[in-house]
Amino acid sequence: MMWFEVMAFVIAALVVVKLAVVLTNPRKWMVVVRAVYGNPRVSQVVAAVLAAASLWYLLKIMSIVHIFAVLFFLSMVMVVGACAYGRELVSFAERMLKEKDIVQRSWLAIVIWLALSLWALWQIFAA
Repeated sequence: MMWFEVMAFVIAALVVVKLAVVLTNPRKWMVVVRAVYGNPRVSQVVAAVLAAASLWYLLKIMSIVHIFAVLFFLSMVMVVGACAYGRELVSFAERMLKEKDIVQRSWLAIVIWLALSLWALWQIFAA
């Protein structure tokens, strides 16, 4: 199995396991939610390292523009799911915007998204 097939296998298997658990016993999935989000600093570092590693591998076979096209697809799939919780998400967003430290809490994600977006735009328009 090639490395990109391993990446695809991992995410596909996680999706199938999550759906199986959530459809049969939704409360059981909270074990995973608490493990991942209960210690956000560790999870954030682990996720950032995995993101960097996967980006490094993906850039061997595709451009940042291709990756952003895939991100568009994935974002639309996520919006389909999130729309079922539209009111709750709007309420959550309003609560987040009231926090004074929203930028300080989100700085790593902001830097990553800004850098990758500028890179993609540069590749689209300057290359």
